[in-house]
Amino acid sequence: MVTKLIDEGMQAVEEQLHAIVNSDVDVLRDASHHIISSGGKRIRPRLALMSYLAAGGRDFATAVPMAAALEMVHTATLVHDDINDHSLTRRGKITIHARWGRTFALLAGDYLFTKVYELMAPYGGIYNEIMADACIKLVEGGTLQAAVAMAGTMDRETYKTIIARKTASLFEAGANMGARLAGADDELIDALTTYAYNLGLTFQIVDDILDIIG
Repeated sequence: MVTKLIDEGMQAVEEQLHAIVNSDVDVLRDASHHIISSGGKRIRPRLALMSYLAAGGRDFATAVPMAAALEMVHTATLVHDDINDHSLTRRGKITIHARWGRTFALLAGDYLFTKVYELMAPYGGIYNEIMADACIKLVEGGTLQAAVAMAGTMDRETYKTIIARKTASLFEAGANMGARLAGADDELIDALTTYAYNLGLTFQIVDDILDIIG
C-alpha cells in the first residue's frame, strides 16, 4: 500500500516537472524537457514524499509541487555542472550545452532555477525559508568544492562541509518540509530531518567512491 502511494506520488511529481517547464520559448521548453526526461534516481522528491507519509500526511497533491521543486533545483545544478565539467553526456543522453551550446545551457539552467520559485510560491513562510537556505548551502558547497579542487587540497572536515552543503542540504530540506506539511510535531520533524541529513552524507560518500572505483 505504501509503495503504491509513493509510486503514485512520484508519477505526479514527474508530471509536475514536465508541466511547469512548458515555455513558449522553444529552446527553453525543449532543453528543459530534454534534461528532465533523462531520468535519474529522484531521491530528493521521493524522500520528501516519504517524510510526508511517515508524518501522517495523506493528500500527496499538497506535497507534490514542493517535491518537484527539490528535483528542479537538483536538475538545474546538473545543467550548470555539465558546463563546468565539459561533460558531453548525462544519464546516457547528450548534455544541454553539447546540443544547444553553452549560452542556451546557462539560460536553461537559470530557467529551471526560476521555476523553483513558481513551484514554492503557494507554500510561503517557513517553507520558502527552508528551500532558500538549502539552495544557498548547495551553491556554497559547490563553490567550496571548486576552490579546493583549484588549490589541490582536501581534508576530512572540508570534505564533510562540502557534501553537507552540496548534497545533504536538499535531502534535509525535503524531509523537513514533508514532515511540516503533514503537521508533524517538532520532535518528529527533527528526527526525520536528521535522518535525511545523514542519508545525504552517505549517498554522496558512496557516489564519490563509485566515481573512483568505477
